Amino acid sequence: MKLFRCSCETSPILYFENVQCGSCGRLTGFCPDYLELRPFTPVESEENAESQGAGQAGSNASPVWQDDEGRKYIQCANWTQHQVCNWMLPLSPADNDQAVYHFSTDPDGLCPACRLNEIIPDLSVAANVPLWHALEKAKRRCLFTLLELRLPVASNYDPEDESTPPPLSFRFMSDKDATTHFQRPLKGEEPVLTGHADGVITINLAEADDIARVQTRVAMQERYRTLLGHFRHECGHYYWDVFKVVDNEFVDAFRAVFGDETASYQEALDRHYEQGPPSDWQNDFVSTYATMHPWEDWAETWAHYLHIIDTLETQQSFSRTSEVLSDSVRQVGLPFAVGSRDNTAASDFDAIMDLWIDASIVLNSLNRSMGLPDPYPFVLHKPIQDKLRFVHDTIKRFDRVSAQSAAGS
Repeated sequence: MKLFRCSCETSPILYFENVQCGSCGRLTGFCPDYLELRPFTPVESEENAESQGAGQAGSNASPVWQDDEGRKYIQCANWTQHQVCNWMLPLSPADNDQAVYHFSTDPDGLCPACRLNEIIPDLSVAANVPLWHALEKAKRRCLFTLLELRLPVASNYDPEDESTPPPLSFRFMSDKDATTHFQRPLKGEEPVLTGHADGVITINLAEADDIARVQTRVAMQERYRTLLGHFRHECGHYYWDVFKVVDNEFVDAFRAVFGDETASYQEALDRHYEQGPPSDWQNDFVSTYATMHPWEDWAETWAHYLHIIDTLETQQSFSRTSEVLSDSVRQVGLPFAVGSRDNTAASDFDAIMDLWIDASIVLNSLNRSMGLPDPYPFVLHKPIQDKLRFVHDTIKRFDRVSAQSAAGS
């Protein structure tokens, strides 16, 4: 994740979730068309004067705000109604070459992240509200990385055309009572399984409850289980389907690295829970769950790749804003099509891995000094690094294929 700065005199750091500058007091919001968090001032107009109190949680009004360049935005309806989203909606498409994306307006006033939701939790249940907030926070962080990588999160989907992958969407659902930390089933509700199918990512609301999630992690003997990790894992399944459609080389190359995905998933699932992983799984797989089936190996590897590049982006972003770290962090080209300092170096996977191994050792050591668990309790042997390299190369190839397709259209 990048760090951002306010344009006010003291130029304080702004974090991705900030809704106000602590120095100048201005509203801050994320502009998905520019992939930047920016400060805003209200537009002086009669229309805005009639919207006193707008922009606060629970208000249905949509005041107009402008950034330092005078571009006009409104806040996402999920902020004005629920105080859950700090993304902004441009009132008109960006009209200059600096814009990264050109998003259409939405009749419901939802930002590009929130309009991907098909189902949200029942907000009449008070205990569900903060859990939904946590889900949205993790989702937006996941989406930011996907947008930086120039990966599609929406498409002109035609169900009759197999050459168009379905758009990405989300369902946040529950089958148990949040007030019991998801111990008591809800009457009449079918079991909700976290997973992906045909572009739809379903996340059980229980994953946003710290107690319920830790209980599940311990019961399943997992070393790592986070909300952000769930989003990254499940979107790995989604992009497998995307790459299969748009990249003719993908499936054969995938099988050479991960194995044959046509093997029975149900048989693999049953075998995994009956027999467990191979005794030497750590040599070839990033997690025990990755040993189950090539699809899960891909999704786990994909999630780790996103963990790695996002964490390294944070490290390098800090080094460019901190005098203490500026000379101690080696800069490498990350694979972001947007905002890369040196895009010609972005394919240097070996440099990324070398830097990550050093960074993960520091991360784990810092946590141990605080008496906390390792944030990255994984060892990346060469077969695992080869799989990560495949993910890296696939994303870079997709970027080239997309550019060629756009040039030819």
